Amino acid sequence: MTRHLVGSLNIHAKDDESVGKDEFLNIPNLEIDKFLNDNGQVVTIVDGIWRWGGECRLEAKFFAQVIGGGIVSVFGEVLLFEGTSENTSDLDGRQSVKFEVPRTTSSNPNPTKRFIEVNNTDEGGDYAHLNFTLRNLITEE
Repeated sequence: MTRHLVGSLNIHAKDDESVGKDEFLNIPNLEIDKFLNDNGQVVTIVDGIWRWGGECRLEAKFFAQVIGGGIVSVFGEVLLFEGTSENTSDLDGRQSVKFEVPRTTSSNPNPTKRFIEVNNTDEGGDYAHLNFTLRNLITEE
Protein backbone atom coordinates (compact mmCIF):
# COMPACT_ATOMS: atom_id res chain seq x y z
CA MET A 1 0.00 0.00 0.00
CA THR A 2 1.18 3.52 -0.77
CA ARG A 3 2.28 5.68 2.18
CA HIS A 4 2.20 9.48 2.25
CA LEU A 5 5.06 11.03 4.23
CA VAL A 6 4.22 14.63 5.12
CA GLY A 7 5.74 17.15 7.46
CA SER A 8 8.56 19.62 7.73
CA LEU A 9 12.21 20.15 8.49
CA ASN A 10 13.43 23.18 10.42
CA ILE A 11 17.12 24.12 10.34
CA HIS A 12 18.96 26.46 12.70
CA ALA A 13 22.74 26.79 12.40
CA LYS A 14 25.45 29.00 13.85
CA ASP A 15 28.75 30.29 12.48
CA ASP A 16 30.69 31.03 15.67
CA GLU A 17 32.86 34.13 15.32
CA SER A 18 35.77 34.87 17.64
CA VAL A 19 35.67 38.53 16.53
CA GLY A 20 32.38 40.24 15.77
CA LYS A 21 28.87 38.84 15.92
CA ASP A 22 28.00 35.21 15.35
CA GLU A 23 26.06 34.57 12.16
CA PHE A 24 23.01 32.33 11.90
CA LEU A 25 21.10 30.34 9.30
CA ASN A 26 17.36 29.79 9.86
CA ILE A 27 15.29 27.70 7.46
CA PRO A 28 11.78 27.28 8.89
CA ASN A 29 9.25 24.75 7.65
CA LEU A 30 11.00 23.14 4.71
CA GLU A 31 8.07 21.12 3.37
CA ILE A 32 8.20 17.33 3.01
CA ASP A 33 5.42 15.79 0.94
CA LYS A 34 6.30 12.43 -0.65
CA PHE A 35 4.42 9.33 -1.73
CA LEU A 36 6.16 6.00 -1.08
CA ASN A 37 5.34 2.59 -2.52
CA ASP A 38 5.82 -0.47 -0.32
CA ASN A 39 7.96 -2.20 -2.96
CA GLY A 40 11.30 -1.13 -1.44
CA GLN A 41 11.50 2.09 -3.42
CA VAL A 42 13.89 4.67 -1.93
CA VAL A 43 12.75 8.29 -2.29
CA THR A 44 14.79 11.43 -1.67
CA ILE A 45 12.95 13.65 0.83
CA VAL A 46 15.63 16.31 1.45
CA ASP A 47 18.59 17.24 -0.73
CA GLY A 48 19.98 20.65 0.10
CA ILE A 49 23.03 22.85 0.42
CA TRP A 50 22.85 26.00 2.55
CA ARG A 51 25.59 28.62 2.94
CA TRP A 52 25.89 31.37 5.53
CA GLY A 53 28.29 33.60 7.41
CA GLY A 54 30.86 33.67 4.60
CA GLU A 55 32.56 30.57 6.07
CA CYS A 56 29.98 27.83 6.64
CA ARG A 57 28.09 25.35 4.51
CA LEU A 58 25.56 22.71 5.51
CA GLU A 59 24.78 19.78 3.24
CA ALA A 60 21.91 17.44 4.05
CA LYS A 61 20.56 14.48 2.14
CA PHE A 62 17.77 12.28 3.49
CA PHE A 63 15.88 9.36 2.01
CA ALA A 64 12.75 7.43 2.96
CA GLN A 65 11.68 3.84 2.36
CA VAL A 66 8.68 1.81 3.48
CA ILE A 67 9.73 -1.16 5.59
CA GLY A 68 7.59 -3.88 7.19
CA GLY A 69 4.18 -3.05 8.59
CA GLY A 70 3.85 0.26 6.77
CA ILE A 71 6.62 1.84 8.84
CA VAL A 72 8.76 4.40 7.01
CA SER A 73 12.52 4.39 7.55
CA VAL A 74 14.23 7.79 7.17
CA PHE A 75 17.99 7.80 6.73
CA GLY A 76 20.72 10.11 5.53
CA GLU A 77 23.64 12.30 6.46
CA VAL A 78 24.37 15.89 7.46
CA LEU A 79 27.74 17.51 6.70
CA LEU A 80 29.01 20.75 8.25
CA PHE A 81 31.86 22.60 6.55
CA GLU A 82 33.67 25.62 8.01
CA GLY A 83 36.70 27.36 6.54
CA THR A 84 37.81 30.48 4.74
CA SER A 85 34.78 30.55 2.42
CA GLU A 86 31.33 29.01 1.98
CA ASN A 87 32.85 26.74 -0.71
CA THR A 88 35.47 25.24 1.59
CA SER A 89 36.27 21.53 1.48
CA ASP A 90 37.13 21.61 5.22
CA LEU A 91 34.64 19.10 6.63
CA ASP A 92 34.33 19.78 10.36
CA GLY A 93 31.21 17.83 11.33
CA ARG A 94 29.33 14.79 10.11
CA GLN A 95 26.22 13.08 11.46
CA SER A 96 24.64 9.94 10.04
CA VAL A 97 20.93 9.62 10.76
CA LYS A 98 18.43 6.77 10.77
CA PHE A 99 15.00 6.70 12.40
CA GLU A 100 11.56 5.21 11.87
CA VAL A 101 8.22 6.93 11.36
CA PRO A 102 5.38 4.65 12.49
CA ARG A 103 2.00 4.68 10.79
CA THR A 104 -0.13 7.65 11.81
CA THR A 105 -3.43 6.22 13.03
CA SER A 106 -6.30 7.18 15.32
CA SER A 107 -4.49 5.36 18.15
CA ASN A 108 -1.14 6.95 17.16
CA PRO A 109 -2.13 10.45 15.93
CA ASN A 110 0.97 12.39 16.98
CA PRO A 111 3.69 13.16 14.46
CA THR A 112 7.15 11.68 14.82
CA LYS A 113 9.68 14.32 15.88
CA ARG A 114 13.41 13.90 15.52
CA PHE A 115 16.18 16.30 16.58
CA ILE A 116 19.58 16.07 14.88
CA GLU A 117 22.68 17.98 15.92
CA VAL A 118 25.96 18.24 14.06
CA ASN A 119 28.85 20.13 15.64
CA ASN A 120 32.16 21.48 14.44
CA THR A 121 34.44 18.83 15.95
CA ASP A 122 37.67 20.58 14.87
CA GLU A 123 37.45 24.20 16.01
CA GLY A 124 34.20 24.03 18.01
CA GLY A 125 31.48 26.67 18.27
CA ASP A 126 29.76 26.11 14.91
CA TYR A 127 26.72 23.84 14.82
CA ALA A 128 23.57 22.91 12.95
CA HIS A 129 20.28 21.76 14.49
CA LEU A 130 17.72 19.99 12.32
CA ASN A 131 14.21 19.22 13.55
CA PHE A 132 11.97 16.83 11.62
CA THR A 133 8.22 16.61 12.22
CA LEU A 134 6.69 13.81 10.11
CA ARG A 135 3.43 11.92 9.66
CA ASN A 136 3.14 8.58 7.88
CA LEU A 137 -0.33 8.47 6.33
CA ILE A 138 -2.02 5.75 4.29
CA THR A 139 -3.14 6.58 0.77
CA GLU A 140 -6.34 4.96 -0.40
CA GLU A 141 -5.97 3.16 -3.70
